[in-house]
Amino acid sequence: APIEILVRINPLGSPQFDDDIEAVVSAGASAIVVPKVEARDLREYVVRKLEVAEFDAGRDAGRGMGILA
Repeated sequence: APIEILVRINPLGSPQFDDDIEAVVSAGASAIVVPKVEARDLREYVVRKLEVAEFDAGRDAGRGMGILA
């Protein structure tokens, strides 16, 4: 069975958030763990950011990478 790699990134709103998403997508992580995301609209924002990063990296956006928030 393949090994799943989950990476905790910095919280939404931190200066490193966008760079963290790009880095974990480029590295091929299985999922990201985003701390302190409680509101539904913020979770949807994270999903959109992840889909853009996946598209930019040539990954199948929205189908391969999970989010734990």
